[in-house]
Parts: sequence; structure tokens; C-alpha cells
Amino acid sequence: MPAANIIGELNGGWGVAMTTLMNERAGLGAGSGLGFPVSAPAGRRIRQQLEQPVGEFLASGMSTTIAAASAGAMVGGNMQWLMQLAKARGRDGDSQVRQQIARLYALSQLNRWNGLRAREAAKAGQRGGAAASVGKLMASHIARQWRETAMTIAGGDGMLAGADGPLGGGVGRQLLFAPAPSIYGGSDQVQRNLIGERVLGLPKEPDISRDVPFRDLKAGTQPKPAS
Repeated sequence: MPAANIIGELNGGWGVAMTTLMNERAGLGAGSGLGFPVSAPAGRRIRQQLEQPVGEFLASGMSTTIAAASAGAMVGGNMQWLMQLAKARGRDGDSQVRQQIARLYALSQLNRWNGLRAREAAKAGQRGGAAASVGKLMASHIARQWRETAMTIAGGDGMLAGADGPLGGGVGRQLLFAPAPSIYGGSDQVQRNLIGERVLGLPKEPDISRDVPFRDLKAGTQPKPAS
């Protein structure tokens, strides 16, 4: 790799990687708010589709089928869809369903405000590490809460895929997809460590290998002795 192609300073790759991850996490967290977009059948490659809320996307008549998203925490649809599903199934007066929807609304609203904080920090030239990690962690919670709310409404029918399932199979897709946001982009455990150490100032976890070169740490990676 030519030296002219180095991003940042020489030997500063860790900072570049961390900045990239923080921006990814901020984007993933922002994609799980109340008006999060849902992928068009062609994916999220087109900017117009990326920025289009699900309501506008469906109203445009482009498609009623929601494909798996390439980013963000939601593939099943937004909260408005769940409210419509609850009404259609006569569950909108059920106290348990209403409680689940209220919990989903609260989480989404909190994460939206956190996303606004991260965006303003970025505009001011600040690093949004705390907001990015909180947003990423919240995205995992919101994905699971959407799943729990949808399954409370749909019951066993939520396992049906395709047109036979609730929301055209959207509930089933989110049921299967929900664990993913807690893994990609930095797992929930990683985010909790970051928040604990860099935001709350808690001591780092003990690690006897922190100052040990990798070649000396992993069995089988050390140079073989000369014969």
C-alpha cells in the first residue's frame, strides 16, 4: 500500500478504526427511531430510498414488500404498522399490548433525542463516542421490543413468513432478525464496556495480556525455534 494512501497519521490506524466504528454505531442507532426507514426491495443503495420514511415509501406505491435491511435495526416495519396491526386484530384495547407499544414508543423517542445529540456534537466537531455507544445499545433494545410487541399482538401467527404472515411477513422477519443488532457493529457487551469505562469512568476489566505482544499471546503464532 503506497504511503500516500495512509488515512490519518502513520501508526494512527487505531484512531481511524475507532472513528469509523463510532460513526457506524451512530448511524445504526439513528436508524431505530420512530420514523426509521425500511429497505426498499432493491436495498438501501439509493439515497432517496434511504431517507424515505416507511409511510411515504408505501404511499408511493413502489412496493408493499419490505426486504431485509442492509443496515439499521429494523426490517419488519415501524411502530405505526404495529398500531394498525393491533387495531386490525382487535387488540388495541388490550392493556398488555398498549403497555408494550408505550414501552416501544418511549425507547424510540429516547433514542431519537440521543441521535440528535450525537448529530449536534458532530456538527460542533466533537467526538460522539458516548452518544454513539448509547444509540447502538438502544437500537438492540428497540429491535427486541418491536419483536416482543409484534408477537404479543400476532401470537403464533407471527412465525408465518411471506404474504401469509402479519404485515406481509414483516413480523416473522423481525422475529428472526432481532438478535442481529446486538452483535454487529460492536456487541451489546462491548458497548456496555465502552460506556462504563469511557463515560462513567469505571475501572477497566483486568487483563493480564494487555501489554503482551500478540505473537507471544496466541499459542501457535510464535516463530518456531530453529532446528
